[in-house]
Amino acid sequence: MSSGWVKVRKKPVAVKALSVEKQNLDLIRKLPSLMELNTEGRISGKIRTLEGYHEFSENDLIIEGVRGEHYPIKRSIFADTYDSS
Repeated sequence: MSSGWVKVRKKPVAVKALSVEKQNLDLIRKLPSLMELNTEGRISGKIRTLEGYHEFSENDLIIEGVRGEHYPIKRSIFADTYDSS
């Protein structure tokens, strides 16, 4: 690549998304990246990502990437970044 800023486009990649809500607690508990889960009151927790540990809370989504990695994402960012099929 040349030096300086170059305009690029992210490849379209399909990923899976899991909503952080009570009906998905069993699936969340099975995540291999799950480090912490609090289900008293609002759901919250912490998962291990490729960049370190990240916290999530109820109504966030947890994305499973192309290599099986997991990371949380806020719904507003999800809506700006992903299309559901």
